[in-house]
This record gives sequence, C-alpha cells and structure tokens, in this order.
Amino acid sequence: MRPKRRDRNKNPFIKILFSTPGEANAGFFLLRVFIGIAFITHGYEKLFVNLANFVMAVEKMGLPWAKFLAITAACSEFFGGILLVFGLLTKISSFFLTCTMFVAVFIANAGIPFEKRELSIAYLICSILFMFKGAGKFSIDYLFFKNMNNSSKFKL
Repeated sequence: MRPKRRDRNKNPFIKILFSTPGEANAGFFLLRVFIGIAFITHGYEKLFVNLANFVMAVEKMGLPWAKFLAITAACSEFFGGILLVFGLLTKISSFFLTCTMFVAVFIANAGIPFEKRELSIAYLICSILFMFKGAGKFSIDYLFFKNMNNSSKFKL
C-alpha cells in the first residue's frame, strides 16, 4: 500500500532534500553569519595587529596609495564582516568586500596555484552572492526594507 502524501511530507529526510524557501533562508543566514565572522577575523588581524606588515605587502604589489588601500581593505573586511553578520546594509558592504576580494584573488594572489587561493575565491563568490541577493529574510535589512520594491528578480 502506497503511503499517503501527508505521510511523505512528515519524513525529515524528504523535508531536508526538498526544502521550502523558509529552510533556504535559514541556510542563507548560516552562510552569511559564517562568512561575516571569517571576514571579521581576517580584517581584525590586518587592521589592529599587523597593519604595518599589511601596508608593506600592498606596497610590494605595486599599487598606488598603498597605505590608503591597505587601510580601506582592512576596514572593509572588519566592518563589512560586522555588517554582514547582522545583515545590515548588506549589499553596500558586500560591494566593498567584493572589491577587496577581487584584488586579493586577481592581484595579490596572481600566479599562485588554485589550491592555494581557493579560500579567497570562495570569499569573492560569497561576496558577489550577497551583493546581488542581499541579506535574506533573517536580517536587519529585511526588517527595515521588506516593504520596499525589490528590483532583484533572483529569489532563493
């Protein structure tokens, strides 16, 4: 005898495999918080512990205004990570994180094998995701801006 449809919907494995948008928002929330904490730790190290070394590393890349760019990158990682954790001004902070990670992937780590720069590529892709998608339902942005017309056609 075939189980009724209601019985199949109670199966937790089926619910996990075929999640609803609510569960997708929970996963999106976990990703956002994890990536935000990762950015905070990297930014804290650069901004408050080894700023002089980070400035020298940026100077070695041959970028103009090395001190300004180093401080900007460290601030975008630290403060952008905090904003990402709370889901506040997510698209704006993710834009700056995307710019920072673009430089990290394509300038600072240029010529390095993929397996040594895959973490910075993952951070870049996550930053791009949050820049286009925003913070999701479990965020301060959603509380403040949920009634505004969202121009994004992409939905999780």
